[in-house]
Amino acid sequence: MIALAFGILGSSNAGAVRPQPVEDTGLITPVWTPLGVSKAPVTVVVQLAGESVAEQQGNAGRKLDRNERERIKGELRNQQEGLRGSIESLGGSVVAHYQGAYNGIKVRIAADRAKELATLPGVVAVRPLQLMKPDNVRGVPFIGAPAVWQSLGLHGEGVKIAIIDSGIDYTHANFGGPGTAAAYSAAHATETMPADPKLFGPSAPRVKGGIDLVGDSYNADPNSPD
Repeated sequence: MIALAFGILGSSNAGAVRPQPVEDTGLITPVWTPLGVSKAPVTVVVQLAGESVAEQQGNAGRKLDRNERERIKGELRNQQEGLRGSIESLGGSVVAHYQGAYNGIKVRIAADRAKELATLPGVVAVRPLQLMKPDNVRGVPFIGAPAVWQSLGLHGEGVKIAIIDSGIDYTHANFGGPGTAAAYSAAHATETMPADPKLFGPSAPRVKGGIDLVGDSYNADPNSPD
């Protein structure tokens, strides 16, 4: 789900009336709209009937080839473009189109006219975009970090370098390397030799060291692509 947010700042008054949800027509997802600013523009996603590329691929039970995917995208985009005039007549503007994982249109429109989008042909739902923030509430327990904290009493205090990984490319630009194919090839060609100290070791900018736990064949298979 692609997410954005809109916010409206108002004065704080004691005893102010609590905002009420807009009318739910069955196709409209309720959204809190402050009283007196219903004409303020909002961004919504208009979902249309018709399966997205991902849905059609899932139903086909196989990977669609490029021509098939492009054909589906074209059909959905034509459907979406067919609503542009109606959307603009309501005072809205088309911001983006979606065909890959979702068949829909992102629209910017006055809040008090958003529900009229649900009356357009082929519209399945109208949903407001919300601000979504990533969190690690599930990720941290999943990797067993709390158990380590409790059993070892280690929480990261005073630790400046702590990377646990199954293997990284120390020639990559993100790790302080040149980030070129030539640098990678050179390192790979001499993988049994000590690494370039400018890229790996105490004086390197990012990768300060490591221990080889698996040898040169990651999967113990000389034909492995890894």
